[in-house]
Amino acid sequence: MNKLSIRKQIIITFGCIIFFTVGLLTVVAWNLQKEQFLFMAEAQLQDAAGNIVEKISVMQALLDSRQFDSKLGYYLGNQRSSFLQRGYHLSQYMVSKQGTAVKAYGDLKTMPLTQNEINNMLQKERGILHVKVVEQMYTVAYDYSLERQSLIVLIIPELDYLKPVCRIRNITVGIGLLSLFVSYLAAMFIIIGITRPIDRIVEQVQRVEKGHLDLSLPKSGTAPELLVLAATINRMLQSIRYFLTKVKEMVARLNCSSNELAEQAGQIKDDSGNIAAEITLISEEVNEQMAAVVRTRCVSQQLTGLVENVLTANNASLAVSQD
Repeated sequence: MNKLSIRKQIIITFGCIIFFTVGLLTVVAWNLQKEQFLFMAEAQLQDAAGNIVEKISVMQALLDSRQFDSKLGYYLGNQRSSFLQRGYHLSQYMVSKQGTAVKAYGDLKTMPLTQNEINNMLQKERGILHVKVVEQMYTVAYDYSLERQSLIVLIIPELDYLKPVCRIRNITVGIGLLSLFVSYLAAMFIIIGITRPIDRIVEQVQRVEKGHLDLSLPKSGTAPELLVLAATINRMLQSIRYFLTKVKEMVARLNCSSNELAEQAGQIKDDSGNIAAEITLISEEVNEQMAAVVRTRCVSQQLTGLVENVLTANNASLAVSQD
């Protein structure tokens, strides 16, 4: 049996929907921002590698080897400083055709690349590569310099350019949680506003269950569906009150009829008592008459005996007289 009320079920359902929606939007927004920053970092690295190749071409034509090395080192240092201002720890390499690093500039003195990856880069001559070394991801941009017959390789850790994404992610998560809280409160107030009339109807129905039939549910100020429900319950209560009135009238008539029957039964009882008394008197009189008849019969028998005796004596006297 489900013990949760309709209000709690709706609030929990809306809370889950809002939570998953905000969470999904936050994850999608973070992934989109990550892809955008990754694309920007790749474009910046690729442009930086191309700029180095162009700078090498210009300096190769204008400077001797000693000036070239110093100017190139100065230019690469400025480039690292420019990237460092944006929070990127840039490492720069010049790789020969044999796949060995001729020069290295920056924090990483050793390239986090395998020989196969370097060979593939030498074949492609230009592109972007993502490598993972000991749980650390790096973005690699490379371009080939024909003048120096070497590969220009730029490497930055992905965490450097993903720091803004992480900050934006934290801000987005905070905004998402705040939106979740506000949306949940708004949904809760809306749901309470919707379910409050239902609670009132339930309370009124519970009062009806206890015998309070003189109630009337509100006919306005709520949703049309609840108004239809309230009108139906009001009609039901009206019908119940009508039937109860009819039942009371029938009970009153039955009480009157039962009183009349009781009076008639009492009268019949009295009459039957009188009849019984009269029957008793008649029975006594009949018994007395029967006794009188018996006595009369005895007397008549005695008289008959006397008459017979007299006749016998008379006959005897006649016989004597004749003799």
